[in-house]
Amino acid sequence: MNTKLFHAYLNAKQKFIQYDGVLGVDYGSKISGGTVTNREAIIVFVERKLTSESAKGDQLISQLFEGFVTDVRMPKLNMTETEKFNPNKPPDNNEDKCLFDYNWIDFGKIHALNLICYRQRNKNVKGIGDLEDVPTVQTLN
Repeated sequence: MNTKLFHAYLNAKQKFIQYDGVLGVDYGSKISGGTVTNREAIIVFVERKLTSESAKGDQLISQLFEGFVTDVRMPKLNMTETEKFNPNKPPDNNEDKCLFDYNWIDFGKIHALNLICYRQRNKNVKGIGDLEDVPTVQTLN
């Protein structure tokens, strides 16, 4: 285990998790062009990628953090929206990969983002989708 990378990860997690649209922070190998490289990286999982022009100036994720490259990724589900979920078999589409990891996910933040999206889609529905509607669990690392 690279202790410098681990300490950079802890600092990155503390800094980046507060940014709008950041879902989690991890560390590992950088993925470039769909290929895993041998470069150690700080991985930042985001709701969606932004251009440097559209990101808030104080919330821009630089290409380097404490000497390590950053790898900004958009996690996706292990199935496409058109597929019917079957928990007993893998997804039909081999392009679908599950990037789900309990160590980096901030479930409270994801729940809040889901509620925002739900409210935007269902503007006429009232009384549904409050943060208190779903119990959440906080884990401490």
